[in-house]
Amino acid sequence: MTAPHRERFTPDDVRVMSLAFDQLCDLTRISHPSEKLAAQFAQAIVTVAQSGEREPFSLAHAAMRLVAGSLTQAQPEAYLAAHA
Repeated sequence: MTAPHRERFTPDDVRVMSLAFDQLCDLTRISHPSEKLAAQFAQAIVTVAQSGEREPFSLAHAAMRLVAGSLTQAQPEAYLAAHA
């Protein structure tokens, strides 16, 4: 079995994703996300970046839609735990 293909990001890509993370925190008005929510934010940004998007604002907006979709499908307890 082969390992799944992983996108390799350049240092500039990582900088853009970091900016997108900050933008996502601003958009959601969560300045200090919990570790679990920060991981969800980061994973969503990486997922969108793997599609080729490299503009921070667009990355943040698309990631916000991914995170919102995953949280609304979760149980209320999971939603509250993600915001703890």
